[in-house]
Amino acid sequence: MTTLTPTKQSQAEDERDDIERRALTFFRRLYREQGERTLAVIDDADEAELERRIAELYTDEPARGANEFFRFWQPIAVAVGVSALLGLPGDAGGGGLNDAGNGLSDPFNDDLTRYLREMSRLFGDRYSQSSLEATFGVIQNWRDEGGTVADLRRQLAPVWSGPRPNAAATTETTRIVNQTRVNAWSEVGVWGYRLQTAGDGVVSAGGRVRDHHQERADNGPYPIGDPQGIAPVDGDVNCRCLNFPVVENPNAN
Repeated sequence: MTTLTPTKQSQAEDERDDIERRALTFFRRLYREQGERTLAVIDDADEAELERRIAELYTDEPARGANEFFRFWQPIAVAVGVSALLGLPGDAGGGGLNDAGNGLSDPFNDDLTRYLREMSRLFGDRYSQSSLEATFGVIQNWRDEGGTVADLRRQLAPVWSGPRPNAAATTETTRIVNQTRVNAWSEVGVWGYRLQTAGDGVVSAGGRVRDHHQERADNGPYPIGDPQGIAPVDGDVNCRCLNFPVVENPNAN
């Protein structure tokens, strides 16, 4: 079974962690700006029109979030795809690269763009809907309990801060990095991949790695078309697992 050297594995892990740090800055800004737009509506609207005015604002939020998401992730995903192909042993990754060997082939780039467009759409819908529902919930509690507009603004602040940007940075980094890597290996006929947990020890022994994530890693490697070992495992929030290529079928005679 052909696997990566420890140096290349460490480089891939460092690449993923660097992307997460950049993603955290992006998501903090994205959520903050959405909060600022929402609070501006609250300042301008009569109390009786709050929900209607906010609902009007949020008709544009999914597309706005999707566009921002795509603009941030598109160059990162291309770089991850190139890195994944160049990291394969020998010239195994050449078929997914352009003629110069420093970028993606047109077919792979087109496939990656389609994937990112769909991920962007899903994120834009998800993050806007969850913000809208949380905002309406806070407004209802504010109405029930009474208070000033300043009280409402203070109660709404956690909707766009707290753990949401952090969870988005970790989870979306894991999702896009790993799916891009697996898609790249698929382009060039790599047999499969394995799952590597973050190495923090399993929860049942006092660590942070969820037990079923470790079980999924232990049950690998997986053929390239099998999705069950692609991180984030089962779409779990805050998953930090990483996928690595298995170039040849380990069960081949």
